[in-house]
Parts: sequence; C-alpha cells; structure tokens
Amino acid sequence: MNELAKEPRGPPASSVSAIIQKMGERLNVAKEAIMRRSSDVCLIWDGHPNDALIYLRAVDDLRSLMGPLSSPWSDKAMLDRAHHVLQVTAQRLIEEFNVMLVTNSESVDTEWLSYCENEPSAHSGGGGEDPHAPVSDSSDDDEDEDIPLAHPVTDFIAVFDPIPPERMKDLNEIVQRIVRAGYGRECIQVYVSMRKSVLEQSLYKLGMQKIKMEIVQKRAWEGLEVKIKNWIQALKVAAKVVFPTEKKLCDNVFVGLNPQRENSFPELSFGALMQFSAFGKAVVGVRRTPEKLFKILDMFEITKDLRSDINMVFCDEMIRTEVGIVLGQLGEAARGTLQEFEIAIQKDASKIPMVGGAFHPLTCYVMNYIQFLVDYSATLEIFLKGKRREVPKSLGFETFGLSKTLLESRSRDNQVSSLAIQIMWLIVYLEGNLDAKSKVYMDQSMALLFLMNNVHYIVQKVRQSKLSA
Repeated sequence: MNELAKEPRGPPASSVSAIIQKMGERLNVAKEAIMRRSSDVCLIWDGHPNDALIYLRAVDDLRSLMGPLSSPWSDKAMLDRAHHVLQVTAQRLIEEFNVMLVTNSESVDTEWLSYCENEPSAHSGGGGEDPHAPVSDSSDDDEDEDIPLAHPVTDFIAVFDPIPPERMKDLNEIVQRIVRAGYGRECIQVYVSMRKSVLEQSLYKLGMQKIKMEIVQKRAWEGLEVKIKNWIQALKVAAKVVFPTEKKLCDNVFVGLNPQRENSFPELSFGALMQFSAFGKAVVGVRRTPEKLFKILDMFEITKDLRSDINMVFCDEMIRTEVGIVLGQLGEAARGTLQEFEIAIQKDASKIPMVGGAFHPLTCYVMNYIQFLVDYSATLEIFLKGKRREVPKSLGFETFGLSKTLLESRSRDNQVSSLAIQIMWLIVYLEGNLDAKSKVYMDQSMALLFLMNNVHYIVQKVRQSKLSA
C-alpha cells in the first residue's frame, strides 16, 4: 500500500538525458524558424503561403514542448529559453494580426446600402412629417460638419464581408496561436481597438455622430428634426446590418475560443449602442411642445421595431435593459407631449374674429394634427391604454353625427378604442375654445355662422380621414 501511495516518478534517469537532448534539438529547430521570420521586416502572411505554414508549424511545435519542459525533471534553462521564444512569437503574431486587420478591414459601404427600390413608409423609420412646417436643416451647431449621409433604406437583410473571406482563415489561425500562448487579452485589445474604429466610421458615414446632450437640448427644433431622421436611419442600418456583421465577424475570427469570442463583440460595440441611447435620452429631455410629438413617435416605433434585432445580436442583459429604458422614456415623452397639445388647444387665446365667420386657423391646426395621430394609431393605443377616460357625453354642440362616427372606432374586444376617446376629448377642447372665440362677434348670426363653419370643417376632416374607417 505504501508503494502504491507514492507519487509517480519521472522517466528513468538513464533516459532523461536522451529526452532532454531530443527536446533541445526540437526547440532549436523551432527557434531558428521562428526567430528568422520574427526578425524579418516583411510580413509573414504577405509572402509565399508556405512561409506562413512553416512558421505556424514551428509555433505549434514550440507549444507542444512547453508541457514536457515544465516537468520537474526537465532543464529549467531550456524552459526559460522556450518561454522567451514563445514571447517573441506572440509579439510577432499580434503584430501580424493587427496589420492584417488594418489592411483588410472595411467600413460599411453606404453607396451599396443606399439604392433600394422601395421608399420608407409614411412615418415608420423617420419618413413622417408633422402637420406644422416642412423640415429644414439648421446650421446653429458649431460642431456640425458635412457628413456623407446614406439615402433612406427600407426593410432589408443585407450581408457584407468587412474582411475578405480568404483572410478569415489566416486571422483565426493567428488568433488560435496567440491565445494558446497566453496572450488572449492582448489579442482582444488589438481586435477591439481596430474594429471599434471601423464601426465608428460606419456610423459616421450613416450620419450618426457624437453630440453632447446640452447641444441637443439647445438646438432649434428644425435642426434637431434632421438629426432625428439621421438617428432613425442610422439605427435601422446598424441594427440590421452593421451590428450583425460585426457579431458574425467576431464569431468567425475567434471561432473555437472562449471567452474571447463572447467578450470581443460587446466590448467593441457597447459604446456605439450607447451613442444611440444617449441621443434618444437627449431628445426626451427637450422641452415638450406639440409639434415634437411625431418625431418622438417615429423614434419610439423604430426602436420598438428593432428591439428584437438588437436583442438577437446583443446577449448582454445591461444592453437589453438600456434599450428598454430608452423605449420607456420615449413613450413617456410622447404621452407628455400629447398632454401639452391638449393644454395648447384649451389655452389658445387668439380673439381676432374671422372675416365672414370663416373657420379658424386653430381648427385647421388641430384637425390636421388629429389626422397625423391616426397614422400612429397602433402605437398611441399602447400609450393611451388605461389612461383616463370616459367617453364625452356630447361633443358640445350639433356635430352632424360626428360622435356616432367616432364611437364606431372600436378595438377587437368591441370596446371604444383609447385613441377614439382621446380624439373626442381633443375635439371637445377645440369646440370649447371655438365657442369662446365666437363671443367676440357682436352679431349673433355671425357668431353662429362661425361655429357652423368650423364644425362643418371638423366633420369633413373626420369623414375624409381614416377616423371614419
């Protein structure tokens, strides 16, 4: 039993010398092949394919020696020499890896993405206009530059190879040796640094640039609308093309290597996604006025639509949570902006009588606004569900069956939709204001004509729109 309990011995003393000698010969051969190429100015992978193959075989032979050389009965001086050669090898491979990434990496080709047959829908993905004024660019931001913007793209699945496929095998071969040599962290740092730069270039080409929150919140709304359009378009391309492409590239470069494969993509892409998040949060912080609602809804819808794409690429729970936070804040901003619209209707104080009792600009403004609300009905139902309120008992004065028309807008459970109720209340507020404005007429018949004209306009707008569908 005592004999069995003893630790296993090394090879017999008679054979130790022969084994060490043989390992020394192998080390010398590997060292000569490695050091000769490691000191060469020309890149190994730029030469004949056999050069890289010979080098990798020498590296593999060196690695296979590290285990036996670490044995207690081995030669420590030989082990130290092997460690030195391995260090030189890793440094050279990291250099080759870096250069190969630099010379072969391409940012997204915006021209390739730009020309698609179909145009975006009326409002989804940044195409919708608000009912107030045409969007125009603004030059009030000193940080603005001439950025080459991608043309609008629609729903698509685009695949491109940021690194030529013939180089992928070489990159993986190099990475395998770097990681096995114990330099996995250094390898990730090189990869992340290079690809992060390319990712930032891609987003810049798409019109997404870093912008400080205070600048966003001080910017004139007309200029900010342009930034929002850029943000929507860039987020769509990033979620559907750029991020999936980077994830696929990471998987291919680090195939068979964990945790390098799992850690590299989140590390290089986290900042880019936070850039989108920061802009969304900055827009949420802008002072709420009615004309801003539709762009906020555009941002909410595209973020909601792309959430599954983002979750599919990013496994990090913190990133997924961040997207949910931005969605929640955009939703709250939309609700608050709609409330501002209600207040604006009730507080409109213009008292100048309309010539001939014509319909008032406020009526045109509110009804056009309501028509745009209907375009976002599915999204607004999410926001308005559970919000107050009961159906108005009446719409004030005679509205030619308008109340019945709106009440016919029902959801699947045969209940009056939340949006229909919201619209009825908006019209109630409008009618209340119009009733007050009619008091400025000295002639009672002109006051009644004013009310009839405005109510007729309201009814016609409802019947001509999706409200009556």
